[in-house]
Amino acid sequence: MLREILDEVAESPQGAAEGMRFGGLSGPRVQESAIDLEPITQGILTMRTVLSTVTQEQEDERVEEDAQVEQQTVGQATTRRGPRQFFVGQWLDVKDTVNQWLESTVMAVADGKVLIHYHGWPTRWDEWIDVDSDRIAAFRTRTLHAQNTQRMSPTPTARVPSAPRVGDNNVRRMVVNVRDLMREMMPHIDHLAGLCEEDLRREQERGQAPTEVESDSSPVDYVAVQTGPSGPTSMDPGQARE
Repeated sequence: MLREILDEVAESPQGAAEGMRFGGLSGPRVQESAIDLEPITQGILTMRTVLSTVTQEQEDERVEEDAQVEQQTVGQATTRRGPRQFFVGQWLDVKDTVNQWLESTVMAVADGKVLIHYHGWPTRWDEWIDVDSDRIAAFRTRTLHAQNTQRMSPTPTARVPSAPRVGDNNVRRMVVNVRDLMREMMPHIDHLAGLCEEDLRREQERGQAPTEVESDSSPVDYVAVQTGPSGPTSMDPGQARE
């Protein structure tokens, strides 16, 4: 959907401006057309959840005594993961108590837990789950995307009417949010690009072909550390909850 909006801006800047309620230079603003931007906003929240777990360097101060009874502070850099951050109204894939991956929505966040509502199921099945539980995964990484959907953006097959929206349909505000997210991502992209450049430099020094990378610390390792374990699975849509 975002690509379609950007294509429209490239083809007709004036029309896109009017559609986003910028208006023309000599005419009144045009009423913004009804468009559902929540799938894009949900994608932004997914990336913010990933960014919240990025490893951070932590200064670990150690005090050592030398032979002259002088104290020296030695800084040793360690890494740690931040706790996963979720948002009220965010779509997730969650494994239920019978080991089925289901679409779900975050209804509340408190004390390191999220209140999960499973789409299509009564509220009596709602449950509080730890934010670091392996039962929680990014939306559409475990469940299947419907083939007859009108959008490529991941959307649930059934939405929760009582769930709060995570954003509005203001295209201008959405573009600002995308820009802010990209700014947060750039340091990590720069770091990954630096690892790739270092890998290429080592290849050239060893005279190896690009397909024969054998680095102790490859860019792929960095990506795996940041995003966590992979290996998504999906539930059988025909299975029923017991």
